[in-house]
Amino acid sequence: MMLAWFVFAAFSGLQERLQGILDDHSAFFNCSFSFAVHNETTELALTSGANNYGTPTTSRLTPDNQIPVGSTTKMYTAVAVMRLAEVGIIQLDQPVAPLVDRYLAKPMTCDQAPLYCAAECAPISHCLVAPKPDCSAVTQETNLRCSYCLRFLHCFPGEGRPTAVSVLNLWKNDTRIENVTFRHILSMNSGLRDYYDTPGGNEWLYYAVLNSTRDVEPLEYLVEQDKSFLFSPGEETIVPAGQPGAGQTVRRGAYSTNAYSLIGLALAGLFDLDDWAQLDQRLLSWGEALPVDDATLFPTRGTCLSYGSIAHQYTSRFENETFVDISNHSCLNSWMGGNIAPRPLDVARFTFAAFRNDSKALISEASLAQMADFAPLTEEFGQYIVAYGLGLEGRWDGIGVPLDVCGFLVIGHGGQDYGSGSLIQGYMPQFRMGVSMAITSGFNFGAGIGGMNCSRPYANLLTAGQRARSTIMHALAEAAGLTTYCKPTNWTVPSASECADAPKVGTLNGHDFHCSDLLNMTAHLSPPLSANMACNNWLSVRTLAMLAKELPGYMPPAGVDPTTTTALAMCLGSCGDVGVGPCWLRQPIDTPWC
Repeated sequence: MMLAWFVFAAFSGLQERLQGILDDHSAFFNCSFSFAVHNETTELALTSGANNYGTPTTSRLTPDNQIPVGSTTKMYTAVAVMRLAEVGIIQLDQPVAPLVDRYLAKPMTCDQAPLYCAAECAPISHCLVAPKPDCSAVTQETNLRCSYCLRFLHCFPGEGRPTAVSVLNLWKNDTRIENVTFRHILSMNSGLRDYYDTPGGNEWLYYAVLNSTRDVEPLEYLVEQDKSFLFSPGEETIVPAGQPGAGQTVRRGAYSTNAYSLIGLALAGLFDLDDWAQLDQRLLSWGEALPVDDATLFPTRGTCLSYGSIAHQYTSRFENETFVDISNHSCLNSWMGGNIAPRPLDVARFTFAAFRNDSKALISEASLAQMADFAPLTEEFGQYIVAYGLGLEGRWDGIGVPLDVCGFLVIGHGGQDYGSGSLIQGYMPQFRMGVSMAITSGFNFGAGIGGMNCSRPYANLLTAGQRARSTIMHALAEAAGLTTYCKPTNWTVPSASECADAPKVGTLNGHDFHCSDLLNMTAHLSPPLSANMACNNWLSVRTLAMLAKELPGYMPPAGVDPTTTTALAMCLGSCGDVGVGPCWLRQPIDTPWC
């Protein structure tokens, strides 16, 4: 679908050019893309590749297929909370526990209780509120099974048995849980751990979801996760030496998808719902501005296949493992923090409507300013690299700033599911439009997204989405008369002489500094970077002038412009060997691995 595109001075042929970019990358990497843009006068939605790779010629991905994109859900949840706060229904700084407790205590019809509750779970329900020695024999598997009985405790009265459970009970009477507010959760400042933080570190959730078709519902998520706090809610810290912005006082941050489910349970209590799945996440986010043809899904129960129009998802769970279709598994990837399945067009519309920052926006200017108050994640995932606002992703460079794609700001939130994910999700002010792009294949339990061409080196497949996105953004920028550092994918194989490393990258403390030294240095960063990741995400975005600021004692070589020459440009051979940069097609190709 396409209307006149007022943003671009040279629109003629752009749709065909963008379609060609998607087709080229889809064919080469054997994967599927969906892309959309939206503003007041424009809608464009394009796709390329198969939907069901079991029947690729007859089942093609279309703009009407929804694609699960995990953590993009957080952006919608945050907008919903901000909208409720704006009209005074809730306050950002009010604790969520009383509302969650209201939901947990609401009497349920006893004939809805699972049949095993009376015999298996009611007799040990005292362990939730007043543990006795016999409680030590209760296994975690039993606790998880009994999580589905927590709202029916009143149906099984008896001496010492509670009639309801509270959040404080679930957190083993750690009173800090009663201080956790909406703002703490939205900003990752709650100190709560995530669903992968399970007793014994056994990645239980990944296996529970991917090895069965059953749903893992919110209370089971909460029962399973580690209840210890990484820090107290609202706590601050000083950025340590050696990290960007050292010496600053910042709020502490730890990424927790599962904490967002507490927001959902609190809203279920607020609205007096019988069942968590009755909460209308889409309506809460959009309000009366919801487009009549919006097709966004927020799956609750059931497999992705059961929703009919959700795209097939593919994953390779371990390195060099053949990709498999996982669409017959649960589509509930953590409620309120990871359960969205939209069309990219729906996301492009939503981000434009929410973050356009004018009188027509879904949220006020003041609300957007609070959402865009970024601070670094200080613990575990993304430590002093990722910045976080209220449901918005950013980056930490000593200050917190929004995401950047090809030199353009993106106000939004990316996301990945187990077999799909986003490449851009947000409002781009320089273009004044919402932009969304997604792919339907992933790696390693949701750790990455990319192509499925098993005649290419496995690590190289991770670049599929990045290459397609960079080429798309280059085309958009060129059509809009804007400048970008992103380069289009080069499908020409350069000669060996064109793909040699520079004799040296410069000097460090007076000694010659080579590409091997630079890659060795990035391998010892925290977290360490593989050569592929270093070339793709580090060397490619750093000019030699930037290196001079970051590396004490470094001097760029003579004869190059340090303000425009990237570190990647000095290491074309080394980076080409790992499938990155202009020489990526010279990467050695192994025997097909699938």
